[in-house]
Amino acid sequence: MSNRANADNLQKTLRTQGYNAYIRTADGVNRVFVGPLIERAEADRLRDQLDKQQKLKGIVVRFQPERG
Repeated sequence: MSNRANADNLQKTLRTQGYNAYIRTADGVNRVFVGPLIERAEADRLRDQLDKQQKLKGIVVRFQPERG
């Protein structure tokens, strides 16, 4: 999302529903993540659940701790 306010709103919505949502910004793009999760199968189920409940098309990526 290029608009930070949209990313903030999505994060707030997801957190209100009990998801561990956070935002990372790189190259002017704000990405909303949910997790981290230990098992790939659990992450896949969560992705499918968010698609059904929120109409969000997501992908599963490996968690990378922020540097700094």
